[in-house]
Amino acid sequence: FLYHSNCKVPAIVGIMEVVSAAYPDPTALDKRSPYYDPKSSVALPRWFLVDVKFKEQFSSPVPLSALKMNPA
Repeated sequence: FLYHSNCKVPAIVGIMEVVSAAYPDPTALDKRSPYYDPKSSVALPRWFLVDVKFKEQFSSPVPLSALKMNPA
């Protein structure tokens, strides 16, 4: 699912497909990056990424409140 979480009404807005295996996030090792994590290392990465591919946009978002009322 493509989920918007940092917004006024969190919701699922579409479908994505994971198209790669997880791999270490290179920004965690970059001291100039806002995502730098000094506790992460090449040998023991703490953050990982996957590549995704857009599949479908929903005509109406499915808000978190609806998911909580009916998890099915």
